[in-house]
Amino acid sequence: MDLKYLTTFKTILEQGSFKKAAYKLNYSPSTVTSQIQQLEEELSVQLFEKIGRRMVLSQAGKELLPSIETILDSAAFMKNYQNKDQRLNGHLKIAAPETILTYRIQPILEKFRIIAPDVNLSIQSLNCYEIRDSVENGDIELGIHYNVGKYEKSITSKPLGEFPLVLIGNPKLNLSDYDFKTSKQKINLCLLTDDKHSIYQKKIETYLNQKEISLNGLMELGSIEAIKRSVLSNLGITFLPRFTVTEELSNGLLKEIPMDLSGMALTAVHIHHKNKWVSPEMKTFLSLLEAGI
Repeated sequence: MDLKYLTTFKTILEQGSFKKAAYKLNYSPSTVTSQIQQLEEELSVQLFEKIGRRMVLSQAGKELLPSIETILDSAAFMKNYQNKDQRLNGHLKIAAPETILTYRIQPILEKFRIIAPDVNLSIQSLNCYEIRDSVENGDIELGIHYNVGKYEKSITSKPLGEFPLVLIGNPKLNLSDYDFKTSKQKINLCLLTDDKHSIYQKKIETYLNQKEISLNGLMELGSIEAIKRSVLSNLGITFLPRFTVTEELSNGLLKEIPMDLSGMALTAVHIHHKNKWVSPEMKTFLSLLEAGI
């Protein structure tokens, strides 16, 4: 199997089209098409399928992607073996939810940049469920997120720590008027969220349903900072990991609203595909991550 065919396959995914891959590799479009056809013949599968005018990755292509990436990574490692003691200079694709990316791993990123300034680091902010799927599909090398369960057997998962959740509101709220412990109530407050599909949003919805507590509407905002500013403007309440609001709670800008929080915590984990080579860049990042998120 010719490695250049695998490189062409990976470049198509990175560039988004056969045409852009041809330009990136300095090939003619017909050469790219021919290489993919030859690769498909060798593997006896169809790697791409046409949906409308677009060529998209087939199911077989998705399943083979981690193995293809492992082959390319291993080839790159062997090619540069004589330089193994030199500075890290590869690439690393990471995904994390906004809460972790903004409030927990900034010191880790700072240390990593000092240790490995030549590494091309790509970090996406995604929903936890999207992170799980992206790692399973091979789109992301390393996922850092809250445990959402239902991982494929091909995924390696390691816990990083537990983080409590908190319901918060404006300091002007009279807590005696808003009881989130007593069942069967209608509370005239709007619930603010950055992502209605987030795991902590699902937890508060489950809690409210079990308590048969109804609120006055849901407002979805674009970021945690926008939510906190909206709570400060008394537009509603929100349910977030406590570490995202520690500073505001300590200085009185926000107020914790009591509720039955037994078992209401999130477990942070990091995940990667078992078939994907753990590069020196990833090993370095993981060592920093596991030292303390």
